[in-house]
Amino acid sequence: MLLRNKTDIKESELRVRIQGKYKERFNIYLIIPSVKLLEHGGPLEDEADTYGFYMTDGTIPLPQHAKAFIIVMGEHEDQIIFAKKEFLTQEKQAFDLALTTITKEAFQQEIASLQLSDITIQANDTKNAAELRKAIKELKKAEALKPKNCDCDCFLSEPPTAASASDY
Repeated sequence: MLLRNKTDIKESELRVRIQGKYKERFNIYLIIPSVKLLEHGGPLEDEADTYGFYMTDGTIPLPQHAKAFIIVMGEHEDQIIFAKKEFLTQEKQAFDLALTTITKEAFQQEIASLQLSDITIQANDTKNAAELRKAIKELKKAEALKPKNCDCDCFLSEPPTAASASDY
């Protein structure tokens, strides 16, 4: 709605392709401070690992030559994953971003470097984070105890049929 009343808005195309090994459990955002825009992104139609912010074909009305940021953040195996891209908006843009793991302190520094006066973003543990981490570690330890290269049929959905005397 903020963009509809601006005169320097042009129908644009903005695509972000996520590369690397961290391609799940993240959120992607477009931030344009000059128009106080924070827009959540989503997958584009028929394009694997590619995201947009308004329409599923990658189109979006944008102010031209405005300072903008794309931030991608999430969690992978108890670590923060993050990527950031600063750019000036244009009519047609495509970016490749690779998520990397960072510490909570580094994440806070990256967010602070955006210098967003009206937005606060923090990485905090969820209510049961410590208990969940402990349970996950215990499950991994238990998984390591299973015999290797041994099919014990422990996970059959149906019991085996009894062999008849003629089978021997």
